Amino acid sequence: MKRFLIAISAVILFACGSNAADVKLYYVPGCPFCDHAKQFFSAELPKVKVQKINVTTGGENMRKFMAELERCNSTSRGVPLIVVNGECIQGFSPDTGARIKTLLGR
Repeated sequence: MKRFLIAISAVILFACGSNAADVKLYYVPGCPFCDHAKQFFSAELPKVKVQKINVTTGGENMRKFMAELERCNSTSRGVPLIVVNGECIQGFSPDTGARIKTLLGR
């Protein structure tokens, strides 16, 4: 019985961990591409936790955005900037959703 409980616990921990992802969405309110990205996550990947960062608030959010752009070697300041487990995607198009799903292993 003890082995069974240990095995079940391991399966549960593995399943919970597999849904964990580091996803950040840098956006500007009113940006149609940003809105498409938000809608994609809500409709296609509702269980994925997405950290949404409004870059127009300035201060810390803008510093994070600029640091992420530098880390991504981006020469553009365009939004949305989507970072999935460290991989950078700038902009949003129909192909972006498929790439995000691939990066998340879905």
